[in-house]
Amino acid sequence: MPNKFNVSFTIGAVVFIIGASSPLFAGFSQNSLSVPALGMGGAFVAIADDASALFINPAGAAQLRQPEVACMYAVPYAGLPDVSICEGYVCAVIPCGENGSVVVGGNTVDTAGLLVEQEARAGYAHCLTPALLAGISAGYLYHSYNVSAGDEAANDPVFAGGTSKGALGLDAGLIWSVAPFLRAGASVRHANRPDVGLADTDAVPLEARAGLMGQWDRFRIGLEAKLRDRGKDVADSQKISPALGLEASLVEPSCAGAVGIKLRAGANDAGFSAGARLWMGNTGFDYACMFYSGLSQDNSGTHQAALTYRWGERQ
Repeated sequence: MPNKFNVSFTIGAVVFIIGASSPLFAGFSQNSLSVPALGMGGAFVAIADDASALFINPAGAAQLRQPEVACMYAVPYAGLPDVSICEGYVCAVIPCGENGSVVVGGNTVDTAGLLVEQEARAGYAHCLTPALLAGISAGYLYHSYNVSAGDEAANDPVFAGGTSKGALGLDAGLIWSVAPFLRAGASVRHANRPDVGLADTDAVPLEARAGLMGQWDRFRIGLEAKLRDRGKDVADSQKISPALGLEASLVEPSCAGAVGIKLRAGANDAGFSAGARLWMGNTGFDYACMFYSGLSQDNSGTHQAALTYRWGERQ
């Protein structure tokens, strides 16, 4: 098992390397827990049109009128020496009634087995008017450190009260169709700043997003700004990150069993991204990658892949 030095050094190294270019570290503060969002540089709050809306803007689930389930696996910062991180999510949308949808899911991030963060979440989205969607969700956030009784790190005062902690987190969002070609979206993630600290307060950062989506023919352009607020007592507590994304529908499925192809590209303050979606019948495959411009070491970027299945006839 890792000793105190290994635990502290490995986790500290991961935070230092990736903190220089992105707020991404663990599951409670990721840049895009959505493959389509990552492919568009994160500019997804006004789109949010698949099950991963649960992690971006829960209001988007009201757009889905077919049951849908999606699962994702990702390797962040591939190729960085001595850094091993994997993450994934599972989420599902179940329409209920004519105007509402229930959305449930969970995500996990494993940092070389030393730190594991998990989140289970459930929410509801409703079409308030033909032009206005609203959604809320609540989740339980839990993280644990792999420190055994025989390890030197077990004597650290930080772990005196235990090696794990959980807390309740609240999200909310809106999507407004301003015009047939223009939509606006806004969401707040971890609105109550849940405290997952072991010995001291460790509030999960609040993330507020606002953005626009313009659509012309088969092209969609997303523009977004994200505020990440770590609290007033933290140095550099607030950071605003812009994002720009483009999606092109090369082949639009017109009926059940048809093939659909979309390409995506995006950019934000951390780097550049690209992605694609392939639909065959009721099954979809999404891939996205992000390449970082500010990392101090060479790496192969972050890679995400998701598999989605929708029941029923295409609407």
